[in-house]
Amino acid sequence: MLISIALLMVSITAVSAAEVYMDPSSSSINCGQETEVKIKVNANDFQGGQVVFTYDPKCVALTDFITNKKDFPTSDVNNKNGMVRIGFLAPAEVNGEFVIATFSIKCISECTCTTDLKIVQEESKLIGIDSKKIPSVCWTGGTFSLIADDQDSDDSTKVYMDPSSSSINCGQETEVKIKVNANDFQGGQVVFTYDPKCVALTGFITNEKDFPTSGVNNKNGMVRIGFLAPAEVNGEFVIATFSIKCISECACSTDLVFDLTESKIMAKTGTKIETVWQNGYFECIEDSDGICLSEGWNFVSIPYVLENQSFEDITEGLPLECIMEYNSKECIWTNPGCEWVPLKGYWIYANKTCCIPDDRLAQKGATAPGNLELYEGWNAIGHSDSTDSLYAKTVLGGIDNSEYRYIMGPWDPVKKTYTQCGYKNQTGMLGVDENDKKHRGTDIFEMSPHEGYWLYMNMTGKYGPVGS
Repeated sequence: MLISIALLMVSITAVSAAEVYMDPSSSSINCGQETEVKIKVNANDFQGGQVVFTYDPKCVALTDFITNKKDFPTSDVNNKNGMVRIGFLAPAEVNGEFVIATFSIKCISECTCTTDLKIVQEESKLIGIDSKKIPSVCWTGGTFSLIADDQDSDDSTKVYMDPSSSSINCGQETEVKIKVNANDFQGGQVVFTYDPKCVALTGFITNEKDFPTSGVNNKNGMVRIGFLAPAEVNGEFVIATFSIKCISECACSTDLVFDLTESKIMAKTGTKIETVWQNGYFECIEDSDGICLSEGWNFVSIPYVLENQSFEDITEGLPLECIMEYNSKECIWTNPGCEWVPLKGYWIYANKTCCIPDDRLAQKGATAPGNLELYEGWNAIGHSDSTDSLYAKTVLGGIDNSEYRYIMGPWDPVKKTYTQCGYKNQTGMLGVDENDKKHRGTDIFEMSPHEGYWLYMNMTGKYGPVGS
């Protein structure tokens, strides 16, 4: 019997490693209103630190800062020109979750607007009692949208790109949909710009089924899409689909930015509906034998022993927020050790798309990786071949057939889902219908280099290279 994806999913949010984050991390605020935000730290063996973050002072005001002087008697705040600095120090080392500071965020613009509370990692730090900087801290900022008074955060009209961001190899292309989610609207106009020196937007298809009167104009880096339904409609609709292709000699990036002066969603009466417009971001990257990371969480691995196994050296200069590993023996999330272990799966959070260069992933001669210890329950593993994709039945052949039950992966960081679920002792496609390509036997479950996978074990075991 197929098991639910919800049951298969292993959460990457409940971590036990050092983290600093906003609570809430996102919210919609009516113009002229405000909401309370807490900055929290969850860590062990730390004494203090500094949190530095930026915001848009034209959009919001941050006021009424209150630091936690009960736990951190030495505390201070500096808030100036869209940058906040908070210092805090306890009398001795502490462990657990603490509120560092509380403040109010208030809309001051004429709406709508959005601001990121972006943590400046180069200046932010947690320190131990020896004043040494604690490594591998997860820094998570926030995003706050300011909406008109008559909008509700759950019911607000939204127009957005799906996906909203992606990395595309030079010469390749990806499909993008423009979607609207609204009530009591009949049509409108979507206008956005892009960099025509970086990408080409082609193959526009409008949704003439729901909006029979539709048209597209794409010229000199500006796209105009008009659409009109026979009557008012409600819900989520695709307005248009198009392809975005990298045409530059790479690398380059482009924002797909909605023109708020010309874009509009209209009611049947012709009244303009207040709308939240969410822009897109696409990056063209050179073909690489390294590991390319999308914005957000990525599940990756290395199949061999590295010449330089230092995480610090491998990720130097890259826009990464944190790296996590799952301790399957203790069933907890932790910061990884200092060295990248082959065959193990790691979660890496990238603030924007980037690649780990191939020259940082050089193999240490013919040194074969040792066996990876596996424990009952879910284990984060990688593919054991550096060049070829192989079926899981072959890759996992060294594990006794009675020891494991399921395998899941790889993770799609754009769609935020696992693409395959494999079942031991099953063959072929196992979906409930011909459209379900996710569920399959391990004989056709494909494992690829540098991807991470979840393997469910019935008991302890060992995982090594194919043929070991």
